[in-house]
Amino acid sequence: MFVIDASHNYDGEKLKNSTRFVGEVVSTFDVAPGKIRVGMVVYSNYSYRPFDVDDYSNEERLLKVIKRVCYYPGETNTPRALLHKI
Repeated sequence: MFVIDASHNYDGEKLKNSTRFVGEVVSTFDVAPGKIRVGMVVYSNYSYRPFDVDDYSNEERLLKVIKRVCYYPGETNTPRALLHKI
């Protein structure tokens, strides 16, 4: 599970750098049913989950979704992100 800060401390470019890093890490994994699964939470005032660990079982589709993660700036609320749908 990747937890990405999209608060006012980061701008859209820094979010792109973070998601690019996540994509690079994920591309080294064997994403498949019964193998490695990946999820992501993006947070600022509120948190949202662009995808959950059971949403994608194919690396190619997962990497496309990672590239489309949106920037929703706001205040930092790390505790909310860490508790998001645990």
